Amino acid sequence: MNFSASRLAILSVLGVVSAAATAAQQPVWHVSSLKATIVVNPDSSLLVDETLIIPESSDPNFGLRCHIPIGDNDRWDRNYGPGYTDDNGLRVKVETVTVDGQVVAFHLDHYRHSSYQLIVGKENRRYTVAPGEHELHVIYRITGAIRSVDKNDELYWNVAGHTPMAYDSLSVRVYLPSGVPGEWLQISAYAGGRGVSQPRTKADPPIETTKLSDGAEFSIADLHSLQSLAIVMRWPQGYIHRPTFREQYGSPYYLAPLLLLMIYISARMYLRRNMEEYSTAPQYEPPAGLSPAALRYIMRGGVDGTSLASSLASLAVRGYVEVQAKGASYAFWRTQKCDTDPGKLPAEEAAIAQLLFDASANVADPACGTRNDFQDLTELTLETSSSYNGRTGAVSFGPNDPRINVLVGAMYARLKPQLEGKYFTWNAWIVLLGMLATLIFGVAVVLSAGQEMGSLFLAFWSFGFFQTFSAIMGLALLGRQRKPVAAVLVSLAFVGATFLAARELARDISWVPVGSYIAMIVLNGIFLPLLRTPTTEGQKLLSQIRGYKMFLEETELGPLTELGKTPDAMPKLTSLPYAIALDVKEPWGDAMATSFAAATTCV
Repeated sequence: MNFSASRLAILSVLGVVSAAATAAQQPVWHVSSLKATIVVNPDSSLLVDETLIIPESSDPNFGLRCHIPIGDNDRWDRNYGPGYTDDNGLRVKVETVTVDGQVVAFHLDHYRHSSYQLIVGKENRRYTVAPGEHELHVIYRITGAIRSVDKNDELYWNVAGHTPMAYDSLSVRVYLPSGVPGEWLQISAYAGGRGVSQPRTKADPPIETTKLSDGAEFSIADLHSLQSLAIVMRWPQGYIHRPTFREQYGSPYYLAPLLLLMIYISARMYLRRNMEEYSTAPQYEPPAGLSPAALRYIMRGGVDGTSLASSLASLAVRGYVEVQAKGASYAFWRTQKCDTDPGKLPAEEAAIAQLLFDASANVADPACGTRNDFQDLTELTLETSSSYNGRTGAVSFGPNDPRINVLVGAMYARLKPQLEGKYFTWNAWIVLLGMLATLIFGVAVVLSAGQEMGSLFLAFWSFGFFQTFSAIMGLALLGRQRKPVAAVLVSLAFVGATFLAARELARDISWVPVGSYIAMIVLNGIFLPLLRTPTTEGQKLLSQIRGYKMFLEETELGPLTELGKTPDAMPKLTSLPYAIALDVKEPWGDAMATSFAAATTCV
């Protein structure tokens, strides 16, 4: 009887604690008989057919249970099997479960692969099993149980497993592949607890062993809790066929990622079939009508902290704001031009000028960023920038400042409708189809392996978690991430979490299909930015942008580098915002872009 804490408390009050302690020492589970048949198939798998008679004395509140003896605790034997290991390589597929002749639903429960239990009668977290004796019939298939020892094949099977179950009688009949010579068959068996725990005594019934022409039969009576019957059979090799890698896992597992890769490569080649090679010649002026952030958006397909830095530098060069650097922080204060001429600004820069000093937008907090070196902006506030009309005169940003994301989002909302479709197309529907195919592949693998809710949840979780991450990292890393070390560290954290989930999934299935699943997820993330295709107009514009970047690197880099050596004073050169946007290496813009890029990801 399994006593809950409330029952023990009541019994204590009634003064029958000793009776409760005596009852608590009894086995939690009781089985009248367990009859098992094991067929060793020519492909080295086992077909196990078990019939359990569970008496009325078992607690109906916990349903009916059949222990599947393939867990780490069940296989822990220094002489047979791999010994104690985190994953012993055995896999189970339950084929049929009946109770009293009726097919029933079941739940396969396992904890860290140390114990596998098939549970019947559990509905909505409640166990619904009628009182009385029941016959539980289970058929399941096991792979990985046969191992090679010298020139023999060996079957080691712990019939009942290492569980708190008591059996009145237990028997197992093993059928070997046809042709195994009986005179070469070696059999042995022993009973008791794992290691030296729960040993059998002389008063306990012995094991009855019968050697047959096609196998052997073992039986024993009165097995106590945490005791089991372990059998060992050896026969010459050559009577079972161990499947090759291709036979065991099948072509789909290694062809699926390859097929997806070929589809993506073909799609990229088709989308770019009409692209012309434009020669890159120096361009002495930026493309007309496009702001620095717009050029970066066309180059990368998104907005990030570097885009914001280029727009703020553009506002400063135009005279709409003043800027001062201090450490890794930057302070901005507004000028009169910010109110008199906002209509002359590009849409995204006008939005920043509006939000930057708007007290109601939660952006104009003087200094709320972490590691902000401008904790007091009083000394920076000029007479022309005093607060009025609901606006503040000065604002500062430090590294990892959350307000930067607000400004990046505002820029994205203005740039996206202007540029996408005109200069490039994402062709994201192809990647979405690839993601759908990947998810279907993962679910099919889990279901074909006979696994259920636990593994299915891991398959969905791995897809949602790692697919989102791989897509973000694909956009960031292929877009010249300014903080590659930080990106790698973040990647390791996400990859580590995904690996833990994949390892649990692989224990239920195997690493081969799980590896294929993860490879397909990575391919989806990589090709999301690679399928972005410029239009005819976009191709010409990209050639002009590359030409202008060439001009900046060959002509403007010297002045930008020299003036940028003074860290707190921004070089007032019209080329600075474009140098920041196009990743031209110069000290002042790089420092500002790096500080802002640390607070956001590309959108």
